[in-house]
Amino acid sequence: MAKKIIHRTVIEVEVLSEQPIPDTDSLEFIAREIIHGDWSGKWGVTGEHELSGTEAVEAIQNQGSDPQFFGIDENGDDLDEEEG
Repeated sequence: MAKKIIHRTVIEVEVLSEQPIPDTDSLEFIAREIIHGDWSGKWGVTGEHELSGTEAVEAIQNQGSDPQFFGIDENGDDLDEEEG
């Protein structure tokens, strides 16, 4: 059974603002303030890593998602191949 590859990308956002940014602000709100508001900011990829098998499943579950969202089972096997 083939293991599906999931790409993990870490993106860092740096913001300059006159007031502290609450940790409850969403990424969407922060982006809007950088683009259209009173904040200055930049972002960049700080890490990339391929995940497969149980490593991928664990990362997906740690984000509160279900492996089936990516079309894999609890072992990281591609569900499309199981059906075929």
